[in-house]
Amino acid sequence: MKYLSPPEALDLLVVRSCLEGLAARLAAQRITEASKKALLRDLEALSTYGGSDVLELSQLNDQFHRRIALIANNKYLLEVLDTIRVKLRLATTVLYISPRRRLESAEEHRALVQAILAGDEGEAQKIAEEHVARTCEDLKKQIEKYTDIRI
Repeated sequence: MKYLSPPEALDLLVVRSCLEGLAARLAAQRITEASKKALLRDLEALSTYGGSDVLELSQLNDQFHRRIALIANNKYLLEVLDTIRVKLRLATTVLYISPRRRLESAEEHRALVQAILAGDEGEAQKIAEEHVARTCEDLKKQIEKYTDIRI
């Protein structure tokens, strides 16, 4: 797999922000009782992870976001988001080193789940887009901090 340059990663995060927003909007429309339970299980697994393995944390995060795309029930959206997550995995994993970002991300995930469970499509979309935008901003800061970082 080709490594993304910092500008490529940032460009891809912009695309991901829009698509995660769409996935959250559709999930709020289409969520079922069974998928609510699965989403809450994924949120719990991610929220309670206390380990220091950033790759494992990144996988739990991917599983959480993938669950939302599964609930959205659009196979093309799921396929595109899966491809984007694979391409961004290395770039975004570096962000989980920051305890601050881990806490912020956990709060953002909880708010996103609340909006989806409430069926609030607009709020779910907004939260998802802002969540990915914050990831993008943190990545920009990491790039500025470590100008020789290669992702």
